[in-house]
Amino acid sequence: MQSKTLSFNKGIIYNDLKRFGWIGAVYTLILLFTVPLQILMQLQRMERFDALHNPFRDIFLFRMEIQGIFMLAIPVLAAIFLFRYLQVKQSVDMYHALPIRRGNLYNNHILVGTLILVVPVIITAVVSWLLNITFSLGNYYTLKHILIWVGITCLMNMFVFLFSVFIGIVTGNSVVQGVLTYIILLLPLGLSMLLLYNIDSLVYGFAQDYYLTSQVDKYSPITRVFGLRKLMQLTEVVIYFAAAVASYFIGRALYSRRNLEAASEAIAFKSLRPIFKYGVTFCTMLLAGVYFWKTQYSLHWMFFGYLVGSLLGYFVAEILITKSLRVLGSIKGYLVYAVVIILVTVGISYDFIGYEKHVPPLENINNVYFGYSIYNYNRAGNSDKIGFYFTKDNIENIRKLHQQLAKNRNLNEFNGYVTRDLVFVYTLTDGDKVSRQYSIRQEDYDSYFKPIYESKEYKQMHYNLLSIEPDQIDKITINPQGNASKKVDITSPKEIREAVSILKKEINSASYGEMTNDLTAWAGISLLLSDDKRIGLEWKKEYTEFEQWLKGNGYLSQARVMPEDVAYVVVQEIASSGTLRAEPVKMPVETRTVEEAYDGKQMKIVDKDKIEVCLRNLSDQWRKQRDYIQRQKDYMLIFYSQDNRVILEGSYSEDTVPDFVLNYFND
Repeated sequence: MQSKTLSFNKGIIYNDLKRFGWIGAVYTLILLFTVPLQILMQLQRMERFDALHNPFRDIFLFRMEIQGIFMLAIPVLAAIFLFRYLQVKQSVDMYHALPIRRGNLYNNHILVGTLILVVPVIITAVVSWLLNITFSLGNYYTLKHILIWVGITCLMNMFVFLFSVFIGIVTGNSVVQGVLTYIILLLPLGLSMLLLYNIDSLVYGFAQDYYLTSQVDKYSPITRVFGLRKLMQLTEVVIYFAAAVASYFIGRALYSRRNLEAASEAIAFKSLRPIFKYGVTFCTMLLAGVYFWKTQYSLHWMFFGYLVGSLLGYFVAEILITKSLRVLGSIKGYLVYAVVIILVTVGISYDFIGYEKHVPPLENINNVYFGYSIYNYNRAGNSDKIGFYFTKDNIENIRKLHQQLAKNRNLNEFNGYVTRDLVFVYTLTDGDKVSRQYSIRQEDYDSYFKPIYESKEYKQMHYNLLSIEPDQIDKITINPQGNASKKVDITSPKEIREAVSILKKEINSASYGEMTNDLTAWAGISLLLSDDKRIGLEWKKEYTEFEQWLKGNGYLSQARVMPEDVAYVVVQEIASSGTLRAEPVKMPVETRTVEEAYDGKQMKIVDKDKIEVCLRNLSDQWRKQRDYIQRQKDYMLIFYSQDNRVILEGSYSEDTVPDFVLNYFND
C-alpha cells in the first residue's frame, strides 16, 4: 500500500532514464556544440570585434537559429517517447497494472522529462561560465547573460514539453501527437492570419496590414522561439509559465480520466472530437478561401473555396476520428456547420454593424496617421511623425476623403488599374484606434488630396529643407539625372542663402499637380549640414525660379543634362500589351546628323530644340501605367551621348507626348 501513495517511484524513474536518457545526452552534446564550442571558435577572432560586433553575447541572445530548432524538437521528442506507452494497447495495460496511482505515474514521467531538458542546459551554462573565467571574457558576456539564456531556454523547453504531453494524452497516436503539437502551437498565428485575409476580402476598408504588422508573430510559440533575439518581457514570461503550469494540471487531470481503450484513436476523448472535427473544417475552409481569392480576386471563387475546403476538412476529420471511409452518414453535422457559416458570412458581407461606413467624428479625433504604408506608422517614433496629422483642417480634409472612399466600394474594387494602398489610423481622444485601408487610383480623388498636399503641415512634414536655416548648411551639391560627369558644389554662404530661400519659396508655392506629376527631376540636391548630416530633395522641373538663379550664377550647364550633351534620342511606341513594338536600336554614327525612322516603329531626334522639349517633358518610365487593355498609347525615350552611351530613359503618355512625336507616329 505504501508504494501506491509515493509521489515518485525510483524504479519508474530509473527505467525511464535508462530507456530515454539518450535524449538528454544528445541534447547536451547539441548545446555544447552550439554554445561553448562557439565561444572557443570565436576566441581566434577577438581582434576583429568592436562595440557593435560581439558574437559572444549574440550566442546568448539566441542569434543562432539552431538553438530554436532544437528548443522545439527535443521537448516534443521527449514527450512522445516518455508517454509512448499510452498509444500502445499492451504497454498501457502493463503500466496501469502497476501499484502506482495514475497521477503519480504521470508525475514520474514529467520529472524524467524535466531532467532530460533542464540538466543539459545547466551543464552548458556551467561550461560557458568556466570559459568566461578561464579566458577573461567578462567584457563580452557576463553571468547575467548566461542566466537569462538558461531561464528562457528552460521555460520554453518545459512549455513545449508539457504542452506536447497534454496533446499526447488527448490523442491516441504518437504521430498525431507530434503533428498536432506543432499545428496547435502554430494555430494562434495561422488562424489569426487566415481570419485577417478572409475578413479583408469580405469587409471593404478592413486594415489587414495594420493587424498583420502588430507583432502578430508573437501569437505563436514557434515563431516566438525564432524571434528570441528580442528577449521576452516579464508579461511574456508570466504567460508562458502560466501556460506550462496549465498544461501540466490539465494533462494530469485528463490522464486520470483517459480510457485505456483510447490507444490508437486519433482523439482519445469523445467530448473533444467535435472540437477537432469542426476546427479542422474551419481552418481548411479559410485556407481554401484565401487561395481562391488571392489567385482569382473574385468573391464567387472565394465562396467556392469555402465550399470545397470545408467539405474536404470535414470529411477528412471524420475519417480520422472514425477510422472508416463510410462517413457520408454524418452529412447532417456538415449542413448545420454550413448554415452557421452562411449566416456569419452574410452578416459580415452586408455590414450589419456599419463598419464600412464608419468615420470617427472630428471632435473625437486626437490625431490621424494618413499614408501609403502601414509600416511607416509602425516604425514612427517620438521624433519620426511623418504621416501623422494634428491640425483640425487637415484632419477634416482627411475625413472627407475617407467618407468619399467609404461610399465608393464599387469604384475601388479591383478594376484593372494599377492602384496603391491608402491607410488611415485615427487616434481618438479616449486612446482608442480606428484603422482603415483601401486600394485606390489616386487620380480618382485628386480634389480630396489637393488641400492635404498643399497644406503647410504636409510640406513641413515631407520637406526637411523647410525646417533648416541657411547658416546650418555648409555645402549644396547638385547631381544631374543621367550625367555622372557633371556636378555643382555651392559653398558660398551668400549663394547658399539665396538658393535655400528660392527653394523654400518653390516648395511652399508648389501646387498639388506639380507635387504629384511624373516629370523626371532635373537633378538631386544634397545639403551637407554643419553637423555632418545630409538632407536631400529633388530639383523639380517646375522650380523655374531656381533654374533662372542657377543660370544667372553660371551653374545651369553643369546642373542638368543639356541638349548639347545628347547626340540623339530614340522614341519607341509601346504597344497596348505593354511591350515595345521593336527593340530600341543604337543608331550608327554616320546617321546621327539626320532624323530617320526604322520601319515606322522608331523615331530618331537630333534637333537640339526638339531634344530640349523631350528633356522637359520626360516622365518616369511607365510610373502611371494602367491595365494593359485599358491604357492609352505610351512612348519610351532613350537619350544617347556622343559616345553612344545611354544617358537617360523615360516615357510619355499620350497626354504628355510632344506634338511632333505624336504626329510622326500617327502618320
